[in-house]
Amino acid sequence: MWIMLNDAFLSIVHKDCQRSELMVRARRKGDIERIFPHAYVTRSTETDYLFRAVISRAAVEQAMLGELRRITYSNFKDTVTDEPLHHAYLGVWNRMAELQNPRPFSGRLPLRSDPVRFAKEYQTTFIDDSDSLSPEEEAHVFATGHMPDEELPLPAPPRKKKGKKARRKSLKTGR
Repeated sequence: MWIMLNDAFLSIVHKDCQRSELMVRARRKGDIERIFPHAYVTRSTETDYLFRAVISRAAVEQAMLGELRRITYSNFKDTVTDEPLHHAYLGVWNRMAELQNPRPFSGRLPLRSDPVRFAKEYQTTFIDDSDSLSPEEEAHVFATGHMPDEELPLPAPPRKKKGKKARRKSLKTGR
């Protein structure tokens, strides 16, 4: 289970531990300790997550219940003040939005047709207002659902239709 908190990202699984325990994993130093201050955290470059700790299920349940009780915000992304974490979460938000049909805000087509206006209108809600994205890049995010530096597959070029003569020639020559 992925847990995306405003100050930590965790992956919690039952692996390499007792029935009464869970493996809590993190990509960044300090994320596990932020939620589980007394955890014994190990670091290994031989696994997919760099940091991990075995924690009792009861302690994980209590910590998650505490996080749920602390929710007072109306927009999660606005509470993420750590810029690299916010950027990562925005990428996840965009990828998950691709699963939604119709896309988020598709009912606001007049704004969607003007991505610069759309980006400005929703800047405080969805866009990191630091200087990390230019207004053009912000518009790109909301027009396409992708970060500007994201590599996207290029669409296949359109096939050229062959005329009757070209088809006959390809049958004779095999080309």
